[in-house]
Amino acid sequence: MQNLNAYAKTGDIDYRIALDETTPGNCLVNDAIAQYIARENQYPAGTLRVEGYYNAIERWRTKANLNIVVDHIMLLKGIKVPDESSQLESLGPLQVVQGSLLVRGPIKLTDKVMYFVRGNKITKIISTSDDKTLGKGIELYSNKDSIDAAFKFFRELANSDRANYMAQYWTAIMELRGEGCEYIHPAVRRQESIWWLSRGRELGKNRLKQMWKKHLKENEDDISYIDFVLKYGEDLFYNVYPEAIGLMTKAYNDANITSDESLFMDRDDYFGLVSYYKPISFGLMMNYDESTDLYGFVNEQNEQVIPLKYRIAYPFSNNGLAQVTNLDGKKGFINTSGEEVIPCVYDRLLPSFMRHTTFGIKDGYLLVISDKNEVIRRISGYNKLEYIQLGNYVVILNPKTNKGDLFDDLGNIVVHDIDRVISDIFEYYEVFKDGKCVYSGYLNWK
Repeated sequence: MQNLNAYAKTGDIDYRIALDETTPGNCLVNDAIAQYIARENQYPAGTLRVEGYYNAIERWRTKANLNIVVDHIMLLKGIKVPDESSQLESLGPLQVVQGSLLVRGPIKLTDKVMYFVRGNKITKIISTSDDKTLGKGIELYSNKDSIDAAFKFFRELANSDRANYMAQYWTAIMELRGEGCEYIHPAVRRQESIWWLSRGRELGKNRLKQMWKKHLKENEDDISYIDFVLKYGEDLFYNVYPEAIGLMTKAYNDANITSDESLFMDRDDYFGLVSYYKPISFGLMMNYDESTDLYGFVNEQNEQVIPLKYRIAYPFSNNGLAQVTNLDGKKGFINTSGEEVIPCVYDRLLPSFMRHTTFGIKDGYLLVISDKNEVIRRISGYNKLEYIQLGNYVVILNPKTNKGDLFDDLGNIVVHDIDRVISDIFEYYEVFKDGKCVYSGYLNWK
């Protein structure tokens, strides 16, 4: 912290080098500074890689005098963290220290922070200043009488923030171990935990495969794709929890999940895993019967609540409705009681809602439909639904122009003739027209 303070004041490259030596590149930060950086740059609100953390401090330093002070440092005893051993054991045993953080200058922030330390390296920095921080979850987990509360806490954070990989990972670990979640059936826990562990991998898959092929060309070794991922994956994913794939593999092995059961270790198509395994939403989870090729929904006790009678099903959206496809191939939305709130009469439907509306195709028209089953708008010229749904907007392919049109939730076209939409591993999309980004947003959560 002395190096950080000195670097903030002087910008001396030697202090930056010292920081890099004491905080590995896969160190994740989720303190008040990281949260401010996320807001300032419109990043997902979750964890931040330490490189982005230091770079932001450098930008603030060039604007004006910056003072960072960490004091009242104390070693915390009896702190336990879900599966924090992993590949960092070679650095030494885990110790957790706590200090007060004060930032003054272009920004003003105060925080109480936990620093995970192995040897002389800080491997994680997380806030513990209020009741919604990861540090509070760690404190709950460390108290054997609060293990149930810890699980519910991590799970709430995991569901509320798409980028909080630490909360998602710890939720998955606790589910695999059955810690604090005995009330959830083991089969349901396993499905949800696999979804958390798999999520995010599919968008980085192509980059990893490209790096692997480049590695094979430039090096004499013939390392397999899986070994390459395990060895270099943590360095190739930006802003993903540390040692991501190695930790996932360890969690799978600890839970005795074999490759035959999950196919995780033997396939690079992580998208398939994310598509098949889904989280619990509104107390219900999709389930699939291979013998009938049909979907239904079970509760957290793995009891069948909605019968296995649909060809396709999606998790429940934030408004408590889930899209289903009946045996005739028609789509609609059901509520948690299995009632068709929006009847299965549509040829195509968006899988979730934008605020209170969704888009569907019926009788050759593009329709804007409310969650009360009201047709708000009928639009001609769109006889199929090829789309990318982004927050409260959707890009739909116009078959006449073969380009996309950006619609708002009421069916108004905001931008015509979209050229392309690109994404990164945050599930963050940018919409381009004539070489310029005209809109950006997050893929609809879940």
